Amino acid sequence: MKTVLMATDLSARSDRAFDRAVKLARAHDARLYVVHIVDQALPEQIAEAQKEAAAENILEHIETIAKDADHVIRADVKTGKSSAGIVEYAKSVDADLIVLGIHNMSYENPFRGTTSEKIIRMGDVPVLVVSARARKNYNRVLAAVDFSIHSRCALQCVLDLVPDAELHLVHAYDIPFAGFMHGSETGAQVKKDAERRIKNMVKDEMASILGPLGLDMAKVKPVLKRGPVTQVIRKEATRVKPDLLALGTHGRTGIAHAFLGSVAEDLLGNPPCDVLAVKAW
Repeated sequence: MKTVLMATDLSARSDRAFDRAVKLARAHDARLYVVHIVDQALPEQIAEAQKEAAAENILEHIETIAKDADHVIRADVKTGKSSAGIVEYAKSVDADLIVLGIHNMSYENPFRGTTSEKIIRMGDVPVLVVSARARKNYNRVLAAVDFSIHSRCALQCVLDLVPDAELHLVHAYDIPFAGFMHGSETGAQVKKDAERRIKNMVKDEMASILGPLGLDMAKVKPVLKRGPVTQVIRKEATRVKPDLLALGTHGRTGIAHAFLGSVAEDLLGNPPCDVLAVKAW
């Protein structure tokens, strides 16, 4: 990882993201860009005043938190649309990771419509959404695995980001037509046989993706759980207590998203810890 981009809205929730971005940049000897986007819809005079105030605020923060790392930090204030401006800026600096603060809202769908959601959907750069204080490096990662190209890319991103962390892999599965198998010993046996076949298939699939990634298998703890994906991930997060949750996400938009939903959206609406969302494209 060579370049980290931290996007700030100058709120208190962005402070935690800034601290984490500094830690990651130091750990990887990477360049750190800090950007704030001023709304282009504002009158020119007000926008210019906000740009000056934002630049001063960011520089003060850099001096306070990252004195010994300011040689790798560049602060920028741009005018544009918040999410689109961040995605464009990430492309311009060839960012390997975008770091954002969590939007702490209380209504029914707290993640939907936020800048974080739009950046994940619009861009193709991994996005780290920070909710916890950066008191230490990431030591324990929980990665959700569904064997799609997106989850494979998420695993690769985790290895690049925190190669020495303990890695827990969780896969949620279900038994097709299980609802039609109850009521008899034959049905119970069929269900048991189906579950065994699914577990074997999942283990084989896990082995096929872990091998090429060059993982230290002593640090990998795979878990197979039956149940709804989001529910299984949250239960494992409660049990494992990870510092970081990694998700591959399709980032669907429009009608496809309305019908299919998004595990990433559900989890980011009320994150159990910092969340890394990764798309394959």
